[in-house]
Amino acid sequence: TAASEATGKNRVIISDSVTSTSVNTKFRDVAVPVVNWEPSLLDDMQMTGTTWMTDYGDLSSQTQIVITNSTHPLAAGLSGTVATTNSGQIYFWGAPGSSAVKVAALVGYPSRTSIFAYDTGAAMVGMTAPARRVGFFNGYATAFTADSWALFDAAIAWSLSCPVP
Repeated sequence: TAASEATGKNRVIISDSVTSTSVNTKFRDVAVPVVNWEPSLLDDMQMTGTTWMTDYGDLSSQTQIVITNSTHPLAAGLSGTVATTNSGQIYFWGAPGSSAVKVAALVGYPSRTSIFAYDTGAAMVGMTAPARRVGFFNGYATAFTADSWALFDAAIAWSLSCPVP
């Protein structure tokens, strides 16, 4: 991949299926919204600090998240504890900067934010967001529930400043 691949696009989605070393920092500075499903890139994208399992990481055998900000469009109208996969999965999390919007956390781990975002111009970790950025909890879509798909759709819509379907 190369940053030039974002030219003319309306968003970049980085899934967990990508080898993180193939992407690394390539989309960090592009003025195109990025939805990131790959936890190993949260630090490279400067969405979190750089220490694994302190600033970002993953937790296995998860099936739920807790919506912590139900009024934000990224919450997709959901609240409380939400079943997001139909089998135990690895869920990603970050400890984003103070200007991030935090929408959900891992069950039992309120400081491990599972859905968060930076608006264009917000202070990230060591840089200003050149466009909207979303950190998303899971890249294993084959196990998603309807609520997970609603959250994903909300992340895509918010990244583009569109109404949520």
